[in-house]
Amino acid sequence: MKKITKEQAFEILEEYGTPPHVIRHCEAVSRVAYKVGLKMQEKGVNVDPELAMIAGLLHDMARVHDDHQTVAADWLRERGYDELADIIAVHMTYSTFNDIEKSTETDLVCLGDRVCIEGEYVGIEKRFEYIINKAARNAPQHIQFIRSKEYQMKSYIRELEKYIGITLDELMAEDKKTEKQEYKR
Repeated sequence: MKKITKEQAFEILEEYGTPPHVIRHCEAVSRVAYKVGLKMQEKGVNVDPELAMIAGLLHDMARVHDDHQTVAADWLRERGYDELADIIAVHMTYSTFNDIEKSTETDLVCLGDRVCIEGEYVGIEKRFEYIINKAARNAPQHIQFIRSKEYQMKSYIRELEKYIGITLDELMAEDKKTEKQEYKR
């Protein structure tokens, strides 16, 4: 399996022309995926926090395109990064998270994507409020579906927090103290 370092991931984002505000979002998603992955790994869950971090960094690399997840996955697959491509290909439609003990890197990236706005961890409440407000303007017929996904995510997060012994808010508050040093390019 071909691997990408964090530095290479940032080079890919820049080479691909990913806008700076999207890169900030990718960094935030990456931090959540990595930090939660470390906690899960400490508890014996077989996840690779490094893979989740890189997938989080690249998940929206093609955000300027329609069907951006497919465009990015195809680009990565053409270069032999199948494992990353598999995660990124489903991040927009991924809705059934695994049981906590069987979590995957896809679960971690999708969790991160659902609790960040732009370049900031905001938690589940603010993120879904943002999504619902956007849907109210652009696709009000989807609000009920979005609400059902919000309920599922809240349930998953409650189970996750119980399992890792810390809330996401607490975990990411700890991260805020070190994020500048850890994620510098």
